[in-house]
Amino acid sequence: MHLGDECPAQSSIRVGGISYLNSKPLLWKLEEEARRRGIGVVLSTDVPSELARKLAVGMLDVGLISSVEFFRSSRYRVVSDACVSSFGPVRSVKVLGRVAPKDVRVLALDAGSRSSAVLARILFAELAGTTPATRTFPLGAALEEIHADAVLIIGDRAMRPTSGGFAFEWDLGATWKDLTGLPFVFALWIASEEAATGELAALLSTVRDGGVEHLDELAEAAAGTLGFNADFCRKYLREHIRFHLGDFEKAGLRKFREFTEKHGLL
Repeated sequence: MHLGDECPAQSSIRVGGISYLNSKPLLWKLEEEARRRGIGVVLSTDVPSELARKLAVGMLDVGLISSVEFFRSSRYRVVSDACVSSFGPVRSVKVLGRVAPKDVRVLALDAGSRSSAVLARILFAELAGTTPATRTFPLGAALEEIHADAVLIIGDRAMRPTSGGFAFEWDLGATWKDLTGLPFVFALWIASEEAATGELAALLSTVRDGGVEHLDELAEAAAGTLGFNADFCRKYLREHIRFHLGDFEKAGLRKFREFTEKHGLL
């Protein structure tokens, strides 16, 4: 695995982005900016687990992929300093528990998750000293339909109010910070080693910078599409999500890898 390697350009690059609100700034007018630079890009969006699968089987050249997938393959390289991370509460990645953490025997995992699923298991091991059995629930399943001691939910649905009745709630960004004092990187722009990504690194950084400059506009659009209050979306994007992969975030990535290896989760 190598950070920042690049390959010669190719005529068309298949790019996969996450379909949640937290990734909108990284996709801001991506295809338009690519055309302006003479770079052929075909953009599609999906949930993190599907993006990881598509990159693994060659359906994508580059994807905004869960960070744990970067650890799992020596064929992958990071191609941009844009990312989805948090330093403290993330609001969109939560574990809701029906019993105390130490009593959780079954943990239900959102089918769209990869890094968050591994992070939840790390936190149970480190904070509660337990190793719950896990099972996946389908996308769109209602919480009351999920029969487990605790439930991991991610993305836009995790930001919606719940009906209550839970013994505990972990915001995984906040819980990770409390444990390590570091940011958590949920997703990175990753390419397989054979993919020719050319000038994509500079493109993705420029798109990220443009998206950050237009957070208010993105928040307004999300409010209409997702049914959230615009101020809520604005605060989420400005205060809870970070979009730059710097040295501090890389330290968080290294710590995450240490824990995945420690607990045999790779």
